[in-house]
Amino acid sequence: MSLICGGPFDTENNWNTPHQTHREGINADIDDVDANGRRIPPKDLEKWVKDPPFNGAFLNERNHYHVTFR
Repeated sequence: MSLICGGPFDTENNWNTPHQTHREGINADIDDVDANGRRIPPKDLEKWVKDPPFNGAFLNERNHYHVTFR
């Protein structure tokens, strides 16, 4: 995900440069909490990302998950 005109989301007030592929619309960073505040097991998130229809890639980056959709 990215801003409409690109650039970083300054969520931690440090202006770190985002991943380039986020600007291309194929990657997203997600956490393991659903809309109701419940934790989703990482194995379930990984299965949802890797299985059809997404056929994506899933990477655990300690404080969030980096996913790539194809």
